[in-house]
Amino acid sequence: MKTSITFSLVFLLFFCLIGSNLAQVTITQSTFPRPAGFIDSLVVPVQTSDVLPTEGIGQVWDYSYWVSDYNLVYTQIDATLDPVFTEALNEESNDLIFAGMLITSNRYEAVDSNGWYIYGRHIDSVTYPLGSISGGANDSLYFLDHNDIYSGRVDNIPFPLTSQTQRSQSRQETIPFKVTIAAFGLNKTPGFRRRIVDRELEVVGSGTLMMPTSGGSPSAPFDVLLVKINRTLTDSFFLAGSPAPPTLLAALGLTQGSVFQDSAYNFYVPNYG
Repeated sequence: MKTSITFSLVFLLFFCLIGSNLAQVTITQSTFPRPAGFIDSLVVPVQTSDVLPTEGIGQVWDYSYWVSDYNLVYTQIDATLDPVFTEALNEESNDLIFAGMLITSNRYEAVDSNGWYIYGRHIDSVTYPLGSISGGANDSLYFLDHNDIYSGRVDNIPFPLTSQTQRSQSRQETIPFKVTIAAFGLNKTPGFRRRIVDRELEVVGSGTLMMPTSGGSPSAPFDVLLVKINRTLTDSFFLAGSPAPPTLLAALGLTQGSVFQDSAYNFYVPNYG
């Protein structure tokens, strides 16, 4: 079982402070103004490690000494008129990796009165030759063009988000494929990867947060909620309606029932979506 711990801070270089009460910090759909299309800019700091934030009420988290390394820009596209993902608000490019193979994909988000969540994804078709792995000149792995509206739901932020908020949620994701490997007697045999995403969310603190501005000076303190997330991903692989044989999975560097776990801390401020 692989386990990693990650620490996530969203750097808000431009933010609007609308009067809030530290003891009553609450985020709802009306105080999470996420537009349908926008540019999402993140700043990655030079620091590769730091002290994890202290949990509790009335904390002061000062990361204003962090120094910018480089920027990441994500284009959020208006998806409100999408004919397939009819409940979506945004979509963004979000590629997948399967056994070291890149699959071009777009991820869809949605927001409603219950929360902000990942709604599903569109996967583009692509074929990869497997001759270097299997030895067969015509062997291949074909990923199908696929619209995956997730079964189950995991909220990035449930509404209302406030002190004592807790959620334990799960969703299922699918990548369908067809595989041809002559040595295994497979000829465009259908299969799929099923991923179960289990996610536990808890508001573990509230207080004030300071970060560096675009000019490098400390920001004014603003009221935030500290959210801790524990996530578990479990992968299962199926071929022709049955669990995929271990020998085939081993050839692709895959393991039936493989588990990945990570954790993150996120800060959220009202009136900034």
